[in-house]
Amino acid sequence: MSKTLINLTTILLALFLLFFTLYIYVSNRDGDMALYTWLGIDYYNESFNFIRNRSIHLPLWVKYNLTDGLWMLSYLLFMEGLWTRDKRIKWMFCIPIISLALILEILQ
Repeated sequence: MSKTLINLTTILLALFLLFFTLYIYVSNRDGDMALYTWLGIDYYNESFNFIRNRSIHLPLWVKYNLTDGLWMLSYLLFMEGLWTRDKRIKWMFCIPIISLALILEILQ
């Protein structure tokens, strides 16, 4: 398999994981999250009510812990897909996000 196809597959997997995480946020999390403010989303919109009414009940660890891991994995896969040749540049962008995720988990 060519290197370009592997990179494209990695980036597509990263985007899928990101959208899956956003789906879990929209369908199962409360409306007071900062994500909705950052994206300018009205939590009580009819489109979101449609999604929330048809979602399944998820365990708490999926709602809160798995989503954190999925967005971080999505970011790391995206960086892997972009910078496979130069490892120093990749780690220059990966270390801060891993540190940020760990700090946010500790501060919760």
